Amino acid sequence: SFSHLSSYEGYCRKAMPLVVSVPLNTMLADLDETLRSLLKRELGRHGFDGVEIAFDAPAREWSGQLSSPTVNLFLYDLRESHEGRPNEWRSDVGSNGHAREIRPPMLMECSYAVTAWTQAVEDEHRLLSQVLAVLFAFPALPPDSMPGRLQGLAERYPISGRIAQPKADGKADFWNAVGGQYKASLDYVVTIACESGTAF
Repeated sequence: SFSHLSSYEGYCRKAMPLVVSVPLNTMLADLDETLRSLLKRELGRHGFDGVEIAFDAPAREWSGQLSSPTVNLFLYDLRESHEGRPNEWRSDVGSNGHAREIRPPMLMECSYAVTAWTQAVEDEHRLLSQVLAVLFAFPALPPDSMPGRLQGLAERYPISGRIAQPKADGKADFWNAVGGQYKASLDYVVTIACESGTAF
């Protein structure tokens, strides 16, 4: 029965040594690099040349120093995702040839506030519209925009993005918190895996 099988698997794991080897994890910086590469490439294809991609808090001091059109992706929230979370341990063969059971990863939701910054409001709306189109076109982030470390992770656990997600928190509270002036923004949520480095 299923219960007997689960008990047996639990016994086997207890009988095997638990190994914890925390991996090098640069997923947030790699995700930023991926988004910068993707937006630069796709915006350039439609004549939006020279657009800078920034990840700073969009405070008044920061925006007052801008000298060129800029798309800002401010990472304002990180939380575990419970949708589609893997709960099965993965079987693998280690570098020493020994079989091992690897703990499933934690799925993280990385929420960005996406804004466009230009001198004229019309240009700002054009730029934000194009950014919306780009992010909507790639529900799974393309591997050719990723650094090598992230490509390997995406092969095992695809990295997905959802644009224009509704948020319960008021936008006015957000802008007050970051010290910026209220303006139109898009919520962009990327789901990415964080591997544990734990195995039997």
